[in-house]
Amino acid sequence: MVCATVRGAQYCTDVQADTIAPRWVTRDLPPVSAATLLAGIRMDYYDVDTSVNDTICGGQIVFTEAELAAGTATRGCSCGGVRTTSAWTMYLLP
Repeated sequence: MVCATVRGAQYCTDVQADTIAPRWVTRDLPPVSAATLLAGIRMDYYDVDTSVNDTICGGQIVFTEAELAAGTATRGCSCGGVRTTSAWTMYLLP
């Protein structure tokens, strides 16, 4: 499961069961301002188990003006040999 914290509110993807390489495509984040993305949002990656959810990795993601202008960004983190990657596509809303 992947969770993003934006302006103090947490938004999480659905849990995928029994998978070694999960992939999520979600649009669950609310619209946010460029200023919010430039200040950063928190991303946390979890391995969801029946007894306890293990944190894989997490941290603050700060976007650049160039990424906002391009509309895409990719970030990754790793912990204990597990590597995760987030790919973002951003849409400009009026």
